[in-house]
Amino acid sequence: MSGGEAFLLKKLNKWAWDMSTSFSGVGCAESAALSLQSAARSFLANSRITRMSKSHVVLKHTCEINPDCQEVLAQTYGNCNFSDILSLDLTRQTFYCTTHKKMCNVPQRTDASRPVCIFFSAMGLRQGTNAVGFATHQAYYERVAPHQDVIIVENVPEYQENTVMGCLPGGNRVWRMKSIRLDPGVLGLPTARARVFMIIYKYNKVQWNPKFHLETLTEHLCSQVVMSAESYFWKKVSIPKQLSEAEERNLRDYHKLCPGLMVMDLSQYPKNGRGRGNTVDGCMCTLTTSSGRIYGEAKHRVLHGEELLSTHVLPVTATQARKAGAPKLALGTIKDTSQAKMAGNAMSVPCIGLIIMAAIMGLERV
Repeated sequence: MSGGEAFLLKKLNKWAWDMSTSFSGVGCAESAALSLQSAARSFLANSRITRMSKSHVVLKHTCEINPDCQEVLAQTYGNCNFSDILSLDLTRQTFYCTTHKKMCNVPQRTDASRPVCIFFSAMGLRQGTNAVGFATHQAYYERVAPHQDVIIVENVPEYQENTVMGCLPGGNRVWRMKSIRLDPGVLGLPTARARVFMIIYKYNKVQWNPKFHLETLTEHLCSQVVMSAESYFWKKVSIPKQLSEAEERNLRDYHKLCPGLMVMDLSQYPKNGRGRGNTVDGCMCTLTTSSGRIYGEAKHRVLHGEELLSTHVLPVTATQARKAGAPKLALGTIKDTSQAKMAGNAMSVPCIGLIIMAAIMGLERV
């Protein structure tokens, strides 16, 4: 057994991850954590360790305001959800829970978050900390962070480390940070979604192992993209959805102004030949909450909501769930348009999974 494998087995055999999420979406971080747990248990079961692992994930609660996302979270994971980050005060004992429709106890420790990105995104408002809605970020860090030892933040590349440190109570006197820019394409997925990930920790409670390097882990997991954006058209759709007149017009202009695209976003007009479609290496363009009409030339239809969610490796079928080791998203009666918006606001499960794994491997209790 190599030294690296022994180190990995030792960590896997004792870790426990009590995780809650804010700005939770449809549970990308939860799905990633449960997939890691499944993989860890399988790995340990096939090792020579005689004493079985105590590794486990405990999902504490979510904080999500979107009603459709609340429904999916409740039916998929079943843990408590508290809807509004602006009213979340963890010094209180109970909050109204949208999952159980009653007052529920609030756990006093959470570990993962996802502050909204639209204020900073190049495709969003571009207002940064001047946006009125930035209060949601400040509320999260000020009200929730004091109860945490570890925070994982995912946001657009424009989101700066000093923005986070400026909001954290105590700033760099209390907190330390490891950050990295990741794109699903680095891990072999045909999807563009560049994001910055930050592992933030209270250095008087946990410290980073100096022998463990986040960049090295990422290099080991790098993979070449062998599929393309067209690979996401996997559902058997008997009757393709009709395009609106505006979408038909956009499609004709895409053919004229942006020839050669495999997929194209018909919700966007290809002005000056700069429409939104697959990247130069054939990957799916970065999804937004308004890009639910991704048209494929080969299939002559738009991507279904479940297909859009699957671009993030969220399990939407029983087969996908079994292979991922995470629950199938309980989409129920959620409309296709709502599913598309969820996908535009989601994280890449493999990317957040890599960061969660790095936190487990790199952090040690003081």
